Amino acid sequence: MKIASYADYIRCDVAYLALNDVIKSVWSSQLSYWKYNEPSSEFWSDAISQVKASHNVKFLGEVYSPWQQKLQSVGFDFTYDKTLYDNLGAGNLDNIRSYITSTPLSFHQHSAHFVENHDEPRSPRFFGSNSRADIAAAISMTLPGMKFYFMWQEYGYWNQLDVHLRRETPESENQGVLTYYRAFIKAVSKDVFHTGSWNYRSVSGSSAWRLMAWEWVLGEDKVLTVINYSDTQASGSIVCPLAKPVNGNDQIDVTDLLTGTVYPRSAKEMSTTGLVVVLNSWSVQMFEYN
Repeated sequence: MKIASYADYIRCDVAYLALNDVIKSVWSSQLSYWKYNEPSSEFWSDAISQVKASHNVKFLGEVYSPWQQKLQSVGFDFTYDKTLYDNLGAGNLDNIRSYITSTPLSFHQHSAHFVENHDEPRSPRFFGSNSRADIAAAISMTLPGMKFYFMWQEYGYWNQLDVHLRRETPESENQGVLTYYRAFIKAVSKDVFHTGSWNYRSVSGSSAWRLMAWEWVLGEDKVLTVINYSDTQASGSIVCPLAKPVNGNDQIDVTDLLTGTVYPRSAKEMSTTGLVVVLNSWSVQMFEYN
């Protein structure tokens, strides 16, 4: 209650440890010996409902698998998506794609996606390079849910901030990463990424297995994000069923939000045979059309 009187958000450290099932699994023999009975409700359900009854505040829960869904069910607005982070770190494209497509949309919407936090290494060190870390962020921050950034992530730092010392080894900003983040954050700040609807799009072609794509739609505004999360150039074709001629003109403008480049394309081809894309290794393109 006191924190809620000061803050808009409350992050709860290792929140899953207060779940009844977790307490029971850790302390079952002691609880049985002391003759304690399991509570009829969850602590978080009671606490969150009481706090929200008097404060306009949201809750973010730090959690590790398999307790994310449980924390969401007891009232947390968002929970850490450590599963996506681990999949991106492992780099298996089939597993990443399967996790994104098989996970319920409501779970994504209540997940906090990240590539850095105070407990983990800086993203370039974790992912092995700045370029791969940038594209891991592109995946994380264009999915439904919370875009969860860490302090100075956009500078491309490699040295981890020691939370006990409250300082880190000095290093220079990576200008390439900073330029990328300036364009990327501007793009994902558009309303379509926050209040639009999200749909996964299939990619076809011989090297399309290296690519992932999804589309955000808000009214007539549409943004197709295409990502190559691999170390080899790839190409493919993506059917955009919502592409349509404008006032009878089949040629529409497709704009890459990260570069500002405009590509004239046939709306009919985009909605039937698909939009043809070619992406270099560890790269992303965000195509806006309306």
